[in-house]
Amino acid sequence: MVEAQYKKVQVQGESKMRNIKIYLLVAIATTLLTACDGGAKTSETVTPDTALPVASSSNFKAKAIEAMLQDTREKLNISRERGFAWTGFTDLLTQAEQALAQGEFERANDLATLLLKQTSAAVQQADYSDAHWLESIPD
Repeated sequence: MVEAQYKKVQVQGESKMRNIKIYLLVAIATTLLTACDGGAKTSETVTPDTALPVASSSNFKAKAIEAMLQDTREKLNISRERGFAWTGFTDLLTQAEQALAQGEFERANDLATLLLKQTSAAVQQADYSDAHWLESIPD
């Protein structure tokens, strides 16, 4: 029993580390894209010979938001399985996906960030409940 709980905690710890890595990558990508969004500010002439192929910043933004939404979906499924999904998750997820599909990256990012925080909190609530279930039993 103790070994199974240890493995569960170990898996959750690995999952949290993976999530932290994803958040850091998203934050770095967002920072870089925001800094580069204005385009070149120099008077250098770029010719087809000297131009480097660059993916559009909107493509990077969409991928970063989609990665956040994927992590949100995973947390939503975990919170549902454990009985701790909050109301409104599905509506927010739908709104974020629609905003992303319509190219409203700022709105999609705001909704995805909010939803990710809320689903993370729901999973933390489930973890707390698992760890402290004995305290909820009256004397």
